[in-house]
Amino acid sequence: MTRFYLILSLSLSLSLLGCEARQQAPSSHLAAPATPTRTSAPPTPEPELARAPQGEHELITPPESPLVMAPQGEAPSTGFPVVVFMHGYNSTHYDFSRAAQLAASKGLVGISLPAPLPGSRPSGYQWKQHDPEHTHRYIQGVVDDVTQSVAGAQRGERVWLVGFSQGGLHASLLLAAHPEAYSGVLAISPAGWSQVPGEVTASELPREIFIVAGEQELARHKEKTARVEALMKQAGFLRESRLHAGGHHFPEDWRPSFAKIFERWAAQP
Repeated sequence: MTRFYLILSLSLSLSLLGCEARQQAPSSHLAAPATPTRTSAPPTPEPELARAPQGEHELITPPESPLVMAPQGEAPSTGFPVVVFMHGYNSTHYDFSRAAQLAASKGLVGISLPAPLPGSRPSGYQWKQHDPEHTHRYIQGVVDDVTQSVAGAQRGERVWLVGFSQGGLHASLLLAAHPEAYSGVLAISPAGWSQVPGEVTASELPREIFIVAGEQELARHKEKTARVEALMKQAGFLRESRLHAGGHHFPEDWRPSFAKIFERWAAQP
């Protein structure tokens, strides 16, 4: 099956301007992706999705080409680690174009993925509600496929996740369920309809999660974030949890604060 990915290096950063124009982002922070306005939601529809075997993982074909930001220079002996960006409900992977570029500048291969299922509005996508395992299969298949096309990209378990809202919730749940597959998570305002388990077995693997949310979040978002934090503490993964002064969007200091996390991840063996 022919596959197409939009693979960029930092030297082509000007080509992102067209992508960023679609975000219509204010200068203070990345555009706030659309968020759920209901306390419940109908089941995610199951459209016919193209699938193909890819190594040990089934490849669920992305609805659009992921944005792949490759670092410049020679890869370390272990290869460039990979970080996957997961946007919010009813939004697109272009929300993370600048963050993926920032990750690449710190030595990680940034893959900004469109969620695999259509949202409730044109050009919007969503992760399968109540089914993080679907998200896990999708991410693993795409990462396997993309890393074969990026020179120096590391394959295997050293994959990091960054997610906003529904993407942040799924990223957190995947770390709890599959610590062997993911090295860590940056969860930004984790929210959505998937249930957070009440308990999880503590892991001996050195995994970590950074959680950031807004002081002005809606009550249901605050509740879901609190449940994620409690689960991560139980698993032994919680590295840092902090609040910013805003609402359900990226913190004002997203660039320097994310850069520190990306530098930390790139330096880990």
